[in-house]
This record gives sequence, structure tokens and C-alpha cells, in this order.
Amino acid sequence: MEKIEVKLKRLRYEKGYTQEKIAMKLGISQATYSRLESGQSKLDVEMMYKIVQVYGVDLKEFLG
Repeated sequence: MEKIEVKLKRLRYEKGYTQEKIAMKLGISQATYSRLESGQSKLDVEMMYKIVQVYGVDLKEFLG
């Protein structure tokens, strides 16, 4: 199973987003997104919901 951090990075690359662009779409700083992507910070439920909406993926798919 792919780690959440790896999924975040893969999805971002697939969409062609920079960390700055995705952070802006999520309403957070680039530094905060970078910490999520590197595993230094953990996703809360609210942020996970925003991420799946921005990337257009199903929550079950994202977690699975």
C-alpha cells in the first residue's frame, strides 16, 4: 500500500501542480503542504477532505 506522503506527491505531479499552487488551492502555506508531503505533519480529516476534492479522487481510493 502506498504511503499517504507518496500519494500526495504522485497526485501533485500527475496534475502538474507545484507545491505553491496546490497549497494555494487548499488555503495553506507552501511550507505547510511541504510538511504534509514529507510526512513531518499528519493530515487531519478536514484537510484530507479538501485534498481529495482538489485532486478529484475518491476518499476511499485516496486512503486505500
